[in-house]
Amino acid sequence: MINHFDHMSIWDICHRWHGYDPDHCTADQIPLEVKDTIKALSQGLAYCQMSVCDENGVEKKNPHDCPKSHQYWPHGIWRERKEGDPDKSKDDPTPDWSPEGEEDDSWYDRQIFIPSEHLSDEELDNQYRDFRYNWQRQHWTLIEGLDKTYTERTFDQKKLESVHINRSGLIKFCRENEIDIPEFWFTTKEIHAIKSNPEFDPDYSTLEDISPATPCDNLATEGRLKQSDIDSIWERLSHRQQSRILCRSIAAKYWEHSPDRTIESIIKDDVLLDFGGGKSYQGKNTLRDWIKDIDPRPKNARLGRPKKTPA
Repeated sequence: MINHFDHMSIWDICHRWHGYDPDHCTADQIPLEVKDTIKALSQGLAYCQMSVCDENGVEKKNPHDCPKSHQYWPHGIWRERKEGDPDKSKDDPTPDWSPEGEEDDSWYDRQIFIPSEHLSDEELDNQYRDFRYNWQRQHWTLIEGLDKTYTERTFDQKKLESVHINRSGLIKFCRENEIDIPEFWFTTKEIHAIKSNPEFDPDYSTLEDISPATPCDNLATEGRLKQSDIDSIWERLSHRQQSRILCRSIAAKYWEHSPDRTIESIIKDDVLLDFGGGKSYQGKNTLRDWIKDIDPRPKNARLGRPKKTPA
């Protein structure tokens, strides 16, 4: 049983699932049951039954979760400034991003923000099309070519090693297809909890969601916990859960002493990355999502990038 890795390649998952060493197999000698599992996972990704990850474990947005047009309402759009446009207002938002190659302030100076109430139906429709494309494109780009495993029965080892799935995605896939959870990636207690609670996810669920068969049974009603109980709980957590707890504790301590500190500065802090384990979880918004709910700053102080100061 391997419980430390949060994500693995399709190649590794399918071989380990059936007891084979992925390092001792090549594309021209894949066992039949491994081929069938590769095809099933590839088709599951094509049908958006789970999200896909890159080789670093960064999870891409699932096209199935993209909001519909009637659910999408942007605050407005940024576009190139044209002659006759009004001057920037101090109430205009400031983007916290810029296009690749436009990291300096010149890009922002050339833009103007148009509130959504001033956009035409055509502009709103175009904005939604761009939004939907950007939401879906990384998923489709990453899995491009996987369909050949079940349409042409060809297995590109390099491709299969580059496409990763995390534990949550595999749980979702198994549940939707009524497949037993593989034992190589989950503990016996995790498998029991997954089967007994359809909402349980060992990488995201709280301790209250753990099944009664775990060592955490009745801890909530026993009063003060013994150190041995605390150690038992900690050891049951995945590496991701432990890192999340540590990162939140470090962020809370920073904000206790510096309430105006930005999330960006904290998630780039060496203490959080090295001692909190944050460097293992460098998804685009992973660390930010872990700590944003404990940010003590007012919401209007969290938006945009820092204002330019006059020279």
